[in-house]
Amino acid sequence: MAIQIPIFSKRTQKKIPISQQTLLLEKIAQLLDQGYSIIEALDALRWHHDWDDILDQLSNELEAGRNFDQILAELHFDQRIVSFIYFALQHGHLVQAISQSVHFIKQQLKLFNRFKQSIRYPIVLISFFLIVLFFVDLYVYPAFLQLYSTNSQPSSILLISIHIVEIIFKLLYLFVISLASLIILWLMCKDKLTITQKAKLLHLFSLPSLYVKKYMSLMFAIHLSSLLEASLSFKSCLTLIVNHNKQTLLSYYCNFLLEDLKNGISLEQSLKKHRCFEKNLTHLFEKKANRSIIKRDLSTYSTLSLEQLQLSVMKAIKLIQPTVFIFIAISIVLIYLSILLPMLQLIQTI
Repeated sequence: MAIQIPIFSKRTQKKIPISQQTLLLEKIAQLLDQGYSIIEALDALRWHHDWDDILDQLSNELEAGRNFDQILAELHFDQRIVSFIYFALQHGHLVQAISQSVHFIKQQLKLFNRFKQSIRYPIVLISFFLIVLFFVDLYVYPAFLQLYSTNSQPSSILLISIHIVEIIFKLLYLFVISLASLIILWLMCKDKLTITQKAKLLHLFSLPSLYVKKYMSLMFAIHLSSLLEASLSFKSCLTLIVNHNKQTLLSYYCNFLLEDLKNGISLEQSLKKHRCFEKNLTHLFEKKANRSIIKRDLSTYSTLSLEQLQLSVMKAIKLIQPTVFIFIAISIVLIYLSILLPMLQLIQTI
């Protein structure tokens, strides 16, 4: 009985960090641009000993006749990189696709790192503030109520403040618990949900849905413009996008467009009908221009759209810290006044 040996060992099945993925591909693109073949480029990178296993597997599988994108997928490279490589193999501009994917992912990593840096301090601050509110609500306010009850009626300011602090504490507590529960639930269920269920779930939340629509429009423009460079028809381009990976939102949305094209509906009408992408993208197909002009417009749109998406994310990031600081500052002032003012009133009665 024949024994099947897996292509990659367990040791190499571990996912490569995204920073190493982009660095490796960036080096490969530079060597390809200098005239190296893909095998020669892999051999030239042997000096980087951390990549020995990856380079061996890439070389062996390429020499065995397997596609570059399939090997990267089995090495657990980022799906965005695999998609760029897959579509590049359709039109032959591999170096351009690698450079484009590396630049695109680096921009996303930069935004993500900025986002992590911007929320790290507010998260720590909110955590400590929740602890302070807990002790104020559990120990401080009851002690003051007992103190005032022995001398006079509790201050109305104190009573109002107690209720407000209780509301703030419960809302923050509910928000943190709900957010943590949603994250845990998503991590547990994301691999079990179908792409249709994910799309429907996404549409329930307006803000994430808006950003996903912007992102899908950007990816659609990038990949469609690259495929049009291979002189393919719109139907052939959409077929490649749909068949590449049917578990992505881009494939899910493009499937609607492809079905409409098969039924004789123009791409412009289909984009307006389903509203899966931004209106600015739909307007590009209203001019009835030839494919070369549409390809140029899509390339321009993708560049401008990426810049606009980055600016919108940066604006959202910049609002996080001031919003959290203002909220905490108002709460602290309220707690301080609720304790100080009744004390002043009590002193005046003595």
